[in-house]
Amino acid sequence: MSNVGARIVQLRLNMGIKITTELAERVGMVKSTVTNYENGVRNVPIEAMTTFAEFFDVSLDYLACRTDFKGSFSSLSDVLTEFDGKLITKEDFLNDIDKITSVEDKRAMYRMIRALIRE
Repeated sequence: MSNVGARIVQLRLNMGIKITTELAERVGMVKSTVTNYENGVRNVPIEAMTTFAEFFDVSLDYLACRTDFKGSFSSLSDVLTEFDGKLITKEDFLNDIDKITSVEDKRAMYRMIRALIRE
């Protein structure tokens, strides 16, 4: 079983979907295709990964086992970064920036943000 396949099985069971047939119907795929993904017989193409990520409301990185942070589509836009194990929201970050009094420090912060966005 591939890591992605195991993650799909885990997410399916966590949602209370006990059989692959039900998952296949809910995501609009053929049962044998989903079974092959879960068992690692077939690689999961990006289109199917996106479908699963949206259905399970997790990030593609989580589905691909690149992170243990689920980073769901609905919450990912609210999360800016993770620092020392604590998630920092955009709102918290912007409030912290407002506390910076030095114009030079604010400019440096904005340059760092732009650099991070480009990566």
